[in-house]
Amino acid sequence: MTHSIFHLKQLLNEPFTQTRDLKYYGKWSFFYGIFAFCIAYFVRPYHALTWQLSEPNLLKLSTIISVAIGITHQVSVTVVVKVSYFVTRNGGRWKVYHQLLNYAFQYLSSSTSLYLSTYYGLGFTSQLPPHGRFMYFLSISSYILLGIVIYTFFEYYSRVIFTKLSASSLSESLQVAHTVSQEQQHDPMAEITFRSEDEKTLLKLHPQQLMLVQAEGNYIMLYWNEPNHRVEKTLIRLPIGVAEKLLTDYSFFFRCHRSYIINLNEIRKLSGSHSIKGNARGLAIKLASLDIEIPVARNRIDEFKVKVKNMLE
Repeated sequence: MTHSIFHLKQLLNEPFTQTRDLKYYGKWSFFYGIFAFCIAYFVRPYHALTWQLSEPNLLKLSTIISVAIGITHQVSVTVVVKVSYFVTRNGGRWKVYHQLLNYAFQYLSSSTSLYLSTYYGLGFTSQLPPHGRFMYFLSISSYILLGIVIYTFFEYYSRVIFTKLSASSLSESLQVAHTVSQEQQHDPMAEITFRSEDEKTLLKLHPQQLMLVQAEGNYIMLYWNEPNHRVEKTLIRLPIGVAEKLLTDYSFFFRCHRSYIINLNEIRKLSGSHSIKGNARGLAIKLASLDIEIPVARNRIDEFKVKVKNMLE
């Protein structure tokens, strides 16, 4: 039980990547409004309230609900974005439990908006609930429940679509970055020396040769390109943190995950990742000549985007 609680706390405190683009949210607010109209007008989950409504009045009510839901969603996400700036202003991070509170706030806002827009919408159409207050609350509750399910579905898939679009955009940027990088002149005399803690292993590589550093406990696996384009690898007893310090002078190396340091010039494919454990709704990297899917940690996605942008400058 204690072990489960510990893991739950650990999960809730994990960083969560959040977009702050209000134009992006505006598109989804418009879409939510349209969807709310379709549900209100065609599905009519609050059937007890609508069986006496004429078609013109039902159209009015559905329009009122649609506008209310769309505006409420946009206002609520704007509030959340402002709060996220406040939370992260001094180097803090937006975490999973912040996002859960965000969902709860938006559910409450949408439910309240739905309740009020339906009640006053019926008053606007001069047709009050025919079966009394209890039936009104019962039918509205079913509408709110359906709304929560629908909202959760579209929120999840909006995140999936956002991740795929980000991966596509970054892939295009990296193609340009690779071209720029190849045109740059690198010091042919530069070398990186990896020396194991037990002094038994010594490996010297040119920076451009190194493709990937992968942590394996107290060891690291180094992958590099030989002049004949053959990929070699070796295991060295050395913490990945020490390896990261050795690579700080070279801007094209990036620690995308606690277990991986990649050469950005070796990236050949980026995609949305939903299969890697612990990397839901994240990005996945494929390197040239390596059949390994490398995750980008959620809390490093923004930094990764900045790195790619800097490669183009």
